[in-house]
Amino acid sequence: MMALPVGYSKYWACVKCASRISNSEGRNFSYPKLFSTTSSFKTKNESAWIEPQGYNTGVKVYNSLTRKKDYLVLPSGPVAFWYMCGPTVYDEAHIGHASSYVRFDIIKRILQSIFNINVVQVMGITDIDDKIIKRSIEVQSDCSTISRKYEQEFDRDMLSLNVLPPAVKTRVTEHIPQILDFVRQIMDKKLAYVTKDGSVYFDVEQYGYYGKLMTHSVDAQIRDAEIPEKRSARDFALWKAAKPGEPWWESPWGRGRPGWHIECSAMAHSIFGEKLDIHTGGEDLLFPHHENELAQSQACLGCDQWCNYWMHTGHLHSKGDAEKMSKSLKNTLSITELLQTYTANQFRMFCMLSPYRNRLEYSDETMLRAVAIHQQLMSFLNTADLYVKGQLQCQTFSPADLMKSLQDSRSKVMESLTDDFNTQAAVENILHLVYSANVSLGIGKRADAESSGSRHPAAVAAIAEFIEQTMNNMGVGFVGRKGASEDSHSAVQLGQVMDEVLEFRKSVRLWALDVNAEVDKQMEGQTDKSAKKQIKKEVLYNRQPLLKACDDLRGSLQGIGIQVKDISKENSTWEFVEKTQQKKD
Repeated sequence: MMALPVGYSKYWACVKCASRISNSEGRNFSYPKLFSTTSSFKTKNESAWIEPQGYNTGVKVYNSLTRKKDYLVLPSGPVAFWYMCGPTVYDEAHIGHASSYVRFDIIKRILQSIFNINVVQVMGITDIDDKIIKRSIEVQSDCSTISRKYEQEFDRDMLSLNVLPPAVKTRVTEHIPQILDFVRQIMDKKLAYVTKDGSVYFDVEQYGYYGKLMTHSVDAQIRDAEIPEKRSARDFALWKAAKPGEPWWESPWGRGRPGWHIECSAMAHSIFGEKLDIHTGGEDLLFPHHENELAQSQACLGCDQWCNYWMHTGHLHSKGDAEKMSKSLKNTLSITELLQTYTANQFRMFCMLSPYRNRLEYSDETMLRAVAIHQQLMSFLNTADLYVKGQLQCQTFSPADLMKSLQDSRSKVMESLTDDFNTQAAVENILHLVYSANVSLGIGKRADAESSGSRHPAAVAAIAEFIEQTMNNMGVGFVGRKGASEDSHSAVQLGQVMDEVLEFRKSVRLWALDVNAEVDKQMEGQTDKSAKKQIKKEVLYNRQPLLKACDDLRGSLQGIGIQVKDISKENSTWEFVEKTQQKKD
């Protein structure tokens, strides 16, 4: 048995139920995992992961805490309490940030729309930090002005990327009392100490239960963190003593400001209390941020498992560059710059074509693949609409076979999404369904374009509805289709206008191409074949301006984002195209 540190003679914190047990008799309790004084840096994960009891979603997620896939079980029923590390707002966001937030947005939407989970997501905004202070000095502005400016830009960027806002957004500067209380509780448990300058550090050695999230050697990072005032290089700041010219707040230990890691713990605790279901961030936050956050939270709250599931996204890097995209490496592309070339839908598709835990390679090749897949899906949906409306004749097919393909695809998509939100496999299965449908309809076979027979619009409509709804559920939209326009009345009117334009264009093209009536009229009473051939040639020549005008109209519409496709002499389709597709065509 091991005696508790000084100050624990009256109460003992039960790690299993987080209750306070009276110890008025001064009995000697022991909790070696929490209060071990071992000097080893990475302690063994002595306690197994405690599987939550409650609502089993049926979804397996890769848990960085256990390093394996675990079933997502929610103690509060179909409600997920999720804390996400937000940005440090000192500069504009880049596509490395975007990839992480978009991927987590996809996961959030899947939980909400496909698995019917009520997701309560909190995002912590770091609005006071070394980087913000440095930036304020560079531009000679105060920290609050800097942080508000870039927070607003971040919000606009997320909106432009169709990322759903969190239920609650917390800022560090608005949670100073909660942060001070969190630090005080750790101090009361003798798991932190004050240095001469008034800084407060977490005592990793005294805590003794550290290294649960680390997957690799961090010796170099630890050496970089060496400060003479610290008892150990691995100790980290809970409260930083104020330096001349820096913002500060009063505290029991002197003027200062919060350390980086304590911010998220205190803000998450202020909203969710003592337990979290999900905690997320980029893989670069795994150590030291999330490791330290985990240690200080469990030390403060006296619990053995503060958060049940830790999830991390892979880095984004440019082609041929092994390093992640980072401002410090000066290899970034801003979200504004991204959206000058590609659309939010295309970038989201790019993010979906790789498992969220994998690292992403950003290049023209990888983006154009995403563009092509998005356009392929949109083209199929528009073709399906034409078939359902009776405006497109296709070859005869078996509706039973098509419905079986739909059922198989639906099952495989669900199987993919329950397997750690595998959007890559889900998209591949949807593309296979599109291929099967196109084969059944005979799309692309020019000889069958005019064929007719038994029609089965219900089967085609069911497939189109499944594909569009599934993609919408993950945040991927298709310009000009359901939900793609804020003004639905205007969208309907535009559609009606375009249908009339195509009908008029078809009439012109058919008249220009049908020269036989005019030739017969001019050949009346004549039988000379060579003369007939010459007359036909002249008629076609005279009608070329009309055909050119039809082509010019198609080109003009393409320039404003509307693509017209001539499937046959009598059938043309139109669809909206996104900006990259316009440039490509």
